[in-house]
Amino acid sequence: MSTLADLKPTKRQRVIDLVSDAGFDVSDWGNYKRGPKWAAANPKYCYNWAFESDEQVLLSLWHAHMTEAGGQIEHTFNIREFSLDCKRKGLGTLGKRAYDMDLVLQRALHKQLPMRVMICEGDIRDDDDDQADASRVKFRLLDAEPWHIQHYDKLTGACHLVRGAAPSPYVDQFSLPTTQPANKIQITTSVRERKAEVREKALRKAQGKCQYCDKPGFTTHKGQIYLETHHVIPLSEDGPDHEHNVVALCADDHRRAHHGAEREAMQKQLLALLADLYKSPSAT
Repeated sequence: MSTLADLKPTKRQRVIDLVSDAGFDVSDWGNYKRGPKWAAANPKYCYNWAFESDEQVLLSLWHAHMTEAGGQIEHTFNIREFSLDCKRKGLGTLGKRAYDMDLVLQRALHKQLPMRVMICEGDIRDDDDDQADASRVKFRLLDAEPWHIQHYDKLTGACHLVRGAAPSPYVDQFSLPTTQPANKIQITTSVRERKAEVREKALRKAQGKCQYCDKPGFTTHKGQIYLETHHVIPLSEDGPDHEHNVVALCADDHRRAHHGAEREAMQKQLLALLADLYKSPSAT
C-alpha cells in the first residue's frame, strides 16, 4: 500500500508524456504554430489542470495539498471558489483553468467517469499575495492508482477526492452472487470468460439505461443499477470480448436479443449503435 510520502514526485516529466501515458490522445498537441516538434509546449494543452475524454478524466493536483488518514489518501478543495477569487483579482488565466477543471469535475460526476491524477511537486503560488509569482512545477508523477469523487457539492463546488477506484454504481448478471437452489443437481459446463473491465465499460456507457429501449435499469437492494451485458456478436460465434461488441440491455431486451423473432434486426441495430458510439475521431 502506497503512503502519501511514496507518491511525492521526484522526476522531471513532461505533461504531454503523462497525459499520453494515461491513455489520452495527444495527436492534436502537434497542431501548433511552432510545429509538431514543439507539441509538448502547445499552450492550448500543456498548462491545463484537467483533461477529459469520453472514457476518463485526468486531474493535475499538488502533492502538498493532499492528506493522509487511516491509510487513505485524500484531496479536499473548492476549485470553483478559487476560480471566482481569481476573477475578482483580475487573474483571468488562472481563473479560466480553474473554471475548466470545475466543469470537468461536474461532467466526471454526472457520467461516472474513471479518474486519473497527475501529482505535482514544486513552488506553489501564495494565493493571498496578488503580486506573487506563478506556481512552478518541478516534478510530476502519474499515479498508477485511480481516484474518485467521494463528494461534490453542486451548489458550492466543494469537492472531496479519494485515492482508489469508486464502487461501481452499476451491476450486471455476472456481478450478482449465485445460489444453488435446493434439491437441484449441480451441472458443470464450460463458458468463455468475460472480461470484467469490458462489462464495466459497457455499463458505464449505458449510464443506467437499456441501450435498445432506453428504459432505466432497476435499482438493487444495495443501491446499484442493474442491466445485463450482451455480446452483440455472440462469443459462441467468435464475437470479440471487447467493448465495441458489448451493450447493456434490460432483462427483457436481453432475452429478446437471444431468443426473439426480431433478434437479427436487433443485432443490426445494436451493431450500428456501437459503431456510432466508438467511431474514430477521423471519421467525424
